[in-house]
Amino acid sequence: MTIHEIRTNATAEITESYISGIVKGSSCNPSVRKLVALASGLGVDPIELFRVAAGLTGEQECPQPFQSPDAASLIATMRRIVSDEKLLDIMDEALLLQTDDRQAALNLLRKLNRSRLEHTRTAGSG
Repeated sequence: MTIHEIRTNATAEITESYISGIVKGSSCNPSVRKLVALASGLGVDPIELFRVAAGLTGEQECPQPFQSPDAASLIATMRRIVSDEKLLDIMDEALLLQTDDRQAALNLLRKLNRSRLEHTRTAGSG
């Protein structure tokens, strides 16, 4: 498969030069969005591409943190993220946060969700 074919098959924005950089090893740490675009261009499941990007190959098991009984939930969450453009945007931004800012961002998201839930409850009761 050529780089042009990969780019043509991609369902998200990724340039031929970026794909070429990944192939050559000069593009390091691609974003979630770029990995999803690359997976669609290659015609593979994004989860499999994430496994390769993480250094996991074949039937090799995930490292310990991901072998919890909740692994199916993690995979379901990843599938939701890679299939929703806005969730990809949120994840891209979250990955740029400094460690100190992550808790503040989490608190903001939780507050937004609580506010929406309260609004839904009060709108439904009247």
